[in-house]
Amino acid sequence: MKSEALSHIRICDFTGQLAGAGATRWMAAFGAEIIRIEDPVRLGKWDVLRGTSPFVDDRRGHEFGGCFNNHNVEKLGVTLNLRTERGKELLAETIAVSDAVT
Repeated sequence: MKSEALSHIRICDFTGQLAGAGATRWMAAFGAEIIRIEDPVRLGKWDVLRGTSPFVDDRRGHEFGGCFNNHNVEKLGVTLNLRTERGKELLAETIAVSDAVT
């Protein structure tokens, strides 16, 4: 059963790699709503975990890294192009309804 201890918390999440993604993963496990923000131009490749092993099968690529999937379980995700005015507006709206930005 999922814990609801942090269910009143919403985080706008720019983290990646290990420490940040791991920290927000734990917050999600305790019920926080985590909204991971990604850049469509980079296709998430700035996060080295995206394409690293272990892999579940023969597929490879930035969508199949087991570590990435493990560190982002229970998170929501959105791709925002912050090079556009609309992307900046959507980010501002997301931050406005969040309790913290990581």
